[in-house]
Formats: sequence, structure tokens, C-alpha cells
Amino acid sequence: MTSDQTNHDSMGTTFFSSLGVRLGLTDVLVQRLREGETVLGPAGMLCRVHTRVQDDAVAGFPEVILPLAARELGGDEVVTLLALQEQLLTEYGWRLTMSNLGLLCICPLLLAQTPEDVAATLERGQVIARVVLDALVTQAGSATEATV
Repeated sequence: MTSDQTNHDSMGTTFFSSLGVRLGLTDVLVQRLREGETVLGPAGMLCRVHTRVQDDAVAGFPEVILPLAARELGGDEVVTLLALQEQLLTEYGWRLTMSNLGLLCICPLLLAQTPEDVAATLERGQVIARVVLDALVTQAGSATEATV
């Protein structure tokens, strides 16, 4: 292992330890996050943090995963989805996309530079994700009621 790799590992350990403290996560959950796995976030939604070394520091890119697959949407729900996407981009600086799990997710447009920023972004993202989910589920529920 080179000294750069050791330094990057050390920075990653420090970054995720600080993030875990900020979010109140156990060591096991912190390790899962560090390995790129999803964990249940503070507001009960799945979260994942992607990282990269930038300017000799670790930067994080949080992802909040909604319990809804894109393929479950159709008709008027797509119109709602596009309106939500526009609102997320213009008002909140987030984008609505699809995770590699096949589920909808939201991600901030910008990297968070510190563990504290990542934690705050994840917390904010869970609130935003809940609003998106409520809008999409309400739309889907209205469409189902109209056809019954």
C-alpha cells in the first residue's frame, strides 16, 4: 500500500467517523456507509453516500432512495414527476433520478465538502424525498380511486 492510499484510507475513516457521529449511527452502520451500502437514515428513508478525494480532502455526494420504482409510474404520474423534477432543480438544487437499485432517488447537485455538510444534506434530502414521495403516492392514489 502506498502512502497516498494510506492517507486516503485515513481521510475516509475520519470522514465517515465524523459523519456517523453527526447522524448518530452505530459503527456497523458507518462501516456499511463507507462500503457504499445503503442504511436507514434519520427520517426512515434509505441513504447512501458516495465519496471522492478532492483537493486532499474527502467530499461526499449523498443519495436518498425513495421506496418507489420508476416503472411503477405512468400517465398523469409522469406529469407530476416532471413537475417535481423541475421544482427540485430550481428551488432546492436537487435532482430526481434512478438509483442502481431501480428505485427513484434524489441527489444534490453539489458535493458536500465536510462530514457535517453531508449529514445536513442527508437530513434535508430525507425531508425533500418525503415530500416527493407524498406527491407521487397521492397522485397514484387519486388515479386508482378515479378508476374504481
